[in-house]
Amino acid sequence: VESRKFQTGEKQYVAFYLADSHSSILKTRHGVSYLNLKDAEKAMFNSFYGVVSLSEDLCGCISSYAQNRYPIMILGESGTRKKYAAEVLYSQSTMKTHPFIVIDCVRLSGKEWNFLISHYNSPLNDRGNTLFFDHLDSLPEEKLQKLLSTMIEQELHKTNKILFSWTTTAKSDIAPLILEFIHYLSCLI
Repeated sequence: VESRKFQTGEKQYVAFYLADSHSSILKTRHGVSYLNLKDAEKAMFNSFYGVVSLSEDLCGCISSYAQNRYPIMILGESGTRKKYAAEVLYSQSTMKTHPFIVIDCVRLSGKEWNFLISHYNSPLNDRGNTLFFDHLDSLPEEKLQKLLSTMIEQELHKTNKILFSWTTTAKSDIAPLILEFIHYLSCLI
C-alpha cells in the first residue's frame, strides 16, 4: 500500500495505491536491471518529479521523442534527474509493452562489462526492448569506443529503443566521444 498527497486548487487529497507485488526472477544482475511499464511508472510515481508538473514545452518534446525510434542522448548536470526523463520516455513510447532495461555504467567493471559485451544472455543480444545506458560518462574511453563499435556492428539502434544519459557541467562542452555516439547513431538530444 502506498499513498501520495496532492492538491487540486485549494483542496488537498490523498491517493492510495494498492499493488500485488511479484518479484522477478532476474530483476538486477551484472549492473543490468530489467523493468516493465509498471516498475517504471512506480519509480515515476514515487519521484518528486512525479508530483511537480512539467512545462508544456518539455512535455511536448518528451512526447515527440518518445514516439520515434531514434536513439536519445539525455544531457544534463548532476541531479537533473536524467533517469526520470528516461522512464518518462519509455512509459510514453510505443515500446512500453516490452522490457525497459537499465544498464548502470557505473557498475560495469570486469565481470559485468564482459557479461554486457560478450555473454549470449546480454541485453545487447535482445531485440525490441528499450535499453537505457545510465551514467554513460562513467565509462573509460576504451569501453566507450568498444560499446559504440558493438552497437554499430549489431545495428542495436535499429532493433531496440536506445536511451543514454551523460552528465555535463554548466561550463563544459559536449565531449568529443559523445559527439561520436550522437553522429554515428543519429541520436536526438
